[in-house]
Amino acid sequence: MKKVFDQSEIHRYEETQQPRTLQKKIDFVANFYKVYGNISLACKLTGIKSRKTVYNWMHDDPELLKVIEDFTGI
Repeated sequence: MKKVFDQSEIHRYEETQQPRTLQKKIDFVANFYKVYGNISLACKLTGIKSRKTVYNWMHDDPELLKVIEDFTGI
């Protein structure tokens, strides 16, 4: 499995996002990989109540969108 975020990406995210949000995104992506791209199940495993949260993140965060698109092949 490829590395989801490297240290430089995490440092850059830390400068622009709340730590809690950053951790949720990292946990979501790890779970997303574990469940083979199932957004609903990854949300459930991460403790995110609505898929809309992830879609909002994808809209606002092009790097997260790229990670998801790269995995799904979209």
